[in-house]
Amino acid sequence: MLIEQLEQNNIAVESANTDGILACAEASDEFVLKTIIAKWEESCNFKTTFTSFKEMYKRSVNDYLAIMEDGSVKTKGFLQDCSLRNNSIEVACRSAVINYLKNNTPVEETIEAMSGDIRNFLIFKKSKDGAYYQGENLGKTVRWYYGKNGDAILKGNGYKVRGSSGAVPLNAVIAFPRLAEMLKGQHDVDTFVSRALQDSKIVSLTPDGFRRI
Repeated sequence: MLIEQLEQNNIAVESANTDGILACAEASDEFVLKTIIAKWEESCNFKTTFTSFKEMYKRSVNDYLAIMEDGSVKTKGFLQDCSLRNNSIEVACRSAVINYLKNNTPVEETIEAMSGDIRNFLIFKKSKDGAYYQGENLGKTVRWYYGKNGDAILKGNGYKVRGSSGAVPLNAVIAFPRLAEMLKGQHDVDTFVSRALQDSKIVSLTPDGFRRI
């Protein structure tokens, strides 16, 4: 009912799920938007919360970047902080994508600025079957970067760990930060630039591109 009322008043509803709706409205329509919501709340005896975004870029319902009115950024999906708990991209590419979408900063500029610390380029993955690199057992948790002389990481079942072509395992880099300085310049910056360019695409008709709302 709420969505229909908004649409009838020329307020486009971009998406909706069990958590809420995303509506696109001009500043001049904000009063109408809030009035419709207030009347709906009263009729349904239900209270909502309201968050205003300055800009929103979406790749899917679960992959988006929102720029708040104060300039801060909210992310969901693969642009979240890189960790073993999610399928996000490495810090350098994440930062490059965000800077590009938010400030139109060339991805190469961000990648180059972060290239002095190998930890910015680490990728985290888990493999239930274990992981192996050139015959060496890496365990079930692996971190790697794309190196100039990298190779694929294999699972225990012989299949390649997704996205690991050109990988160089580096499981100790978090525990030993000095190692990051020792390995400066060993990663393949061009590969990360290409990944960031791919991930920051703003193409409305492709499933892997971000669309500005």
